Amino acid sequence: MHDTAREIARRFFAMYVHDRSVIVEIGARDVNGTLREVCPGCAAYIGLDVEPGSGVDVVTSAEEPLPVAAESADVVVASSVFEHDTFFWQTFLEMGRIAKPGAVIYINAPSNGTYHRYPTDNWRFYPDCGQALELWARKNGYLLHLVESFIAERAGDIWNDFVAVFMKGPTRSLDRVQYLSDDVPCTNVWRTGETSVQRARELSEDMLLIKRLREEADNLRGGDAQPEPIRDEAALLISEIKLLREHLASLIDRTESVHKSLDLVDAVQRSEGERLRNALIHCTSEAASLLESLQETQARARSTFANSASSGTGCKDTKVIGM
Repeated sequence: MHDTAREIARRFFAMYVHDRSVIVEIGARDVNGTLREVCPGCAAYIGLDVEPGSGVDVVTSAEEPLPVAAESADVVVASSVFEHDTFFWQTFLEMGRIAKPGAVIYINAPSNGTYHRYPTDNWRFYPDCGQALELWARKNGYLLHLVESFIAERAGDIWNDFVAVFMKGPTRSLDRVQYLSDDVPCTNVWRTGETSVQRARELSEDMLLIKRLREEADNLRGGDAQPEPIRDEAALLISEIKLLREHLASLIDRTESVHKSLDLVDAVQRSEGERLRNALIHCTSEAASLLESLQETQARARSTFANSASSGTGCKDTKVIGM
């Protein structure tokens, strides 16, 4: 029996059970605790279960009528049982059958929690289950009315309990001074005679915890919720990364500029080299032409002076260049 199941049951007995004489518990075998432990000692207590064991006074069969006379119990209780019951709605009718007029019926069943087979795990219970069970009982001829129901907040364990208290009788009007839901941290409270849920909350406590953890994770990723030394170191690292990225971007720009300059130099060098090669070819051609003209001129000069010498009319001091 988990912590809140035990504590809420203790408060239920203290609040609802005073001079009651006969208490019947459905699923009474002591596996990890039993309601008998928190029940007033003056009561006559009858524990029913499908298996013999500690806490079991009468062994019954699953899916069969309870071996208890009709309208004989002042209080009928079932805690952490309905999730394992294949036909819990039939068991609820049996609880209504054995309850005396004016008797109290108490149910505690998980609204969340792990998969735990004993021997099966079939159901979870939500805020409006109390009204549904009341309607089911009345459709089957049992005048049960919901006094209160709620979803209890967890304590040290993982469970949220759906808790419902019913009374057997012809009227729905109760003048209660105190409710369990006033004494237990809880949400989604229904009470007799009320037409709307009190302390309504859409998210289950599991979902709310997940939402808070996600918000905390988002804050940690953003740095807002970090301890100051870690936050300062993170800020320095972020600044350093920013500077490195800026330097890298600058280096990339410079590298691209160098590539463009190299391409331009290559283009200019190729163009200048072509021009020089063409000029060299032109100069070589012109030099060859000049050499050819020079050779022709020298030949003519030799021929002219040779003719002059033979005729005696030439100038003796005259020399032909290159001869």
